[in-house]
Amino acid sequence: MKLVSKVLGSTILTGAVLFTGMQAGQANAEEEHYSQVTDLNAPFIAQKVLHDKEITYLSEDYHDGYHVLSNYNNLNQKVRVYQDGTVKVADSNGNYKQKGQYKLTPKFSKITKGNAPEIIKYYTGEIKHIGTSDKGDYIEASAINSQTTATHYRLYKDGTLRVSNNGAGAPPFKKIGKFPLKNNQ
Repeated sequence: MKLVSKVLGSTILTGAVLFTGMQAGQANAEEEHYSQVTDLNAPFIAQKVLHDKEITYLSEDYHDGYHVLSNYNNLNQKVRVYQDGTVKVADSNGNYKQKGQYKLTPKFSKITKGNAPEIIKYYTGEIKHIGTSDKGDYIEASAINSQTTATHYRLYKDGTLRVSNNGAGAPPFKKIGKFPLKNNQ
């Protein structure tokens, strides 16, 4: 009886250790890798680069080339996450110091009419159907907001994304970011 009890106990212990190891491996395998910096993932990129999963960062604003975040527990602490994955933190004087860089993993090697809707949806959070047409230097895309208005995008072949919210698809098109491409790394 003691032998059966010892064998059963060691089998359960071994199973528990293996099961725990499998779970940890799955968590690492499922860790998300971003191909570009967006409003939605900038806080997670800051956490990863700063090695601090305990701090919650809030996305405040987007400037040309970087997202401004604030620390949820200390709204005076500002963080910038740049389009290339660079993370900078402001010191007490408001001067930004680079703390690291997140390695982006580009998904596409070129911009096409076929992948433009996916890129635009991921980058902007757009949920509506996006119609596209190839204009040579850029892909023109439109997301219908209502019967009378639409958001118009231009996704250039180098990955630059611009938007016009005037409803007519006319200039000005404001740059909202640059999507990294595999061949530009």
